Order: sequence, then C-alpha cells, then structure tokens
Amino acid sequence: FETSWDTKLITDPRYTYQLVWTTYGHTARVWDCAFAPKSGMIASCAEDSTVRLWDAREEGTPVATLRGFNCLNAWCVDVDADEDIAVAGGNDGTAKVWN
Repeated sequence: FETSWDTKLITDPRYTYQLVWTTYGHTARVWDCAFAPKSGMIASCAEDSTVRLWDAREEGTPVATLRGFNCLNAWCVDVDADEDIAVAGGNDGTAKVWN
C-alpha cells in the first residue's frame, strides 16, 4: 500500500480482498484496530472509550471488553497476544495497558 498527499490509498493490484465478516459491539465510532496473526486476536477501540477483543478464528466472537479510560475516546490500540497485552491511548492523555 502507498498513501499520497491527495488522500488516495494506492493498493498493489496483486492483492484482492473480500469482506469476510463484520462484527458489532461498540456503541460509538470505531477509531482503530490491531491484529495479532499468531493468535487470531483483534483489538478495537472506539469513541465509547472501550477496547474490545475479538477472536478472528471464530468470525469475530467477542472475547472481552476492556475499560479504564475517564474520557470520551480511546484513539489507538495495539495487541500482543504472545504476551497477553493490549495497549490503548485515550484523549485524556493516558495510555492504558491490560494483561
């Protein structure tokens, strides 16, 4: 993938993607997500100030809802399933770590 100044995302024509499934659970706009390929874990964060964990091997089955922000938005998230750690940043200027 490449990005450009004119808001385009340029994809490599060798790769084609199909929607596999959609999962629901957040009560507001989703801002970020991360994928841990070894475990199949997906982490997402949203404007509802939660981080949610999903099992991609089970078509997005919910695993956990992580709370802890005292703000409106959780902006970014990453997950390391090998270490059982999820990290997220919120608009309150904090980073939260769960294990």
